Amino acid sequence: MTASGGLSEQQVLAVGRALLTELARLHETGGVSGVIGPATVLVDDAGAVLLVDGPLDQAYASPEVLTGQPPTARSDLYSAAALLAHLFRGEATLPPRVDDLDPGLGWLLGPVLTADPAVRPGSAAGMVTALDQLAEQRHGPDWRRAAGLIGVAGAAGAVPVVVLATGGTATAAGVVAGAGGAAGLAGAAGVAGAAGTAGGFGGVVAGGAAASGAAAGGAGAGAGGAAGGAVSLAGTGAGGQVAAAGGTSVTGVTGAGQGVVGGGGGAQAAGHSSHVVGGGISKGLAVKVGAAVAAGGVGVAGAAAAVVLLTGGETKQVEVPATANIYLIGAGDDIEAQLSDPGTKPVSLDVDGAGTVAFPSVDGDVGACSGCEPESPDGGNLSFGSTAITGFNGIAGVTFADRTLFVVGVFVGDDQPSQPADAVVDLSGADDEVTQEPDLGEPFFVGDGETGDGEAQEIVVPDGAKTLYLGFADAFGFVGTPGAYGDNEGSVDIEVTID
Repeated sequence: MTASGGLSEQQVLAVGRALLTELARLHETGGVSGVIGPATVLVDDAGAVLLVDGPLDQAYASPEVLTGQPPTARSDLYSAAALLAHLFRGEATLPPRVDDLDPGLGWLLGPVLTADPAVRPGSAAGMVTALDQLAEQRHGPDWRRAAGLIGVAGAAGAVPVVVLATGGTATAAGVVAGAGGAAGLAGAAGVAGAAGTAGGFGGVVAGGAAASGAAAGGAGAGAGGAAGGAVSLAGTGAGGQVAAAGGTSVTGVTGAGQGVVGGGGGAQAAGHSSHVVGGGISKGLAVKVGAAVAAGGVGVAGAAAAVVLLTGGETKQVEVPATANIYLIGAGDDIEAQLSDPGTKPVSLDVDGAGTVAFPSVDGDVGACSGCEPESPDGGNLSFGSTAITGFNGIAGVTFADRTLFVVGVFVGDDQPSQPADAVVDLSGADDEVTQEPDLGEPFFVGDGETGDGEAQEIVVPDGAKTLYLGFADAFGFVGTPGAYGDNEGSVDIEVTID
């Protein structure tokens, strides 16, 4: 069987077993992760899982953690099950679910995704046993070897090359650089010397370290070091380099190392071994590659692949007509009757559990009246000079000094918004803000999804948000009580990324 995301079912089961085994080890010490998600689970070239610290990804967090309770072993298992469901399906769902997966997978993961932590299985070790039972029934006693995640790098000095991305493959080109402290290089043999052949993918890691203070034979340490080496993966001959720019502070000291530690605040493992390879670079050098990698100063350039993780989130496409009235959120006939020419209801999207939303593509033209000049989703002032709309229906008013009829969004929770009647949001400078952090019921600027300089904008989803609404803020002359939607023309097609 094949999972929907480009990995076989056996490979996902192998990743799941490694993750649950590592969680069992962590939980036995009394510790918890609390941040299990696509950006905090690394898989090295031996098929082992490394847990690193990072921000909480709300799409994988348990209900109790989302309400502010401290993480527990049971919440870690919930997050692990949500992550595995993502891998089996090929995409995440909000909330995590398994009813669309194979019944056997539902048997394995479903009980752990129960909302009440008290009725969830409480043992990662018990889940490993259950997973082994399912995997052996389906794929035989040698299923782990057949999964193809064990020993993919083979020889000493190899850098992790396992690619766990939706539909991903192993590739390498470009440069992976740690700015101000790369993922730590720890190990009994330091980081010097030892070129190694990366078996399994046919590439070569020509290794060593160029550094002031990078030492071989025991304690790898240094403030100006660089772990050098051209990397060629998958037999393609595409060259790349793995380097620690700005100084690699090697913190593993001796023995097996102490995880993935960056001297400038790099990704740090949750107290686990970094699995040193022979006499070369530690397998703890697990660099995360994705749309953007920012684990405490780890930067990525080009298309190099050391470890490519899941790209969390989902993308949806919606059409928003110019008549979509953002102030009709949750409005019944009695509320709608209070407006003159109220237009149509705004477009809604589920954002329950999401952390951010973005709008990578917004296309179309809209006009504020039948004879008005069409303008972009960013709005304009060809027909009307400015926006000064008052609040209505628990949603704050909107002002903009020199624009009208631009796309706006509003987040709503379980209840109707309750912004004060005199609440007003000035969006005049919002087009130049890379990040916006609106409150529930507070309109924010969407426009064309980019700043005036062409940089992608990101919206932080407020606590308690369940639904995102998209529409326009309009009024007669764009002043006062919302209305005058009926003569608006055009629409915009919006691509929404919910992460």
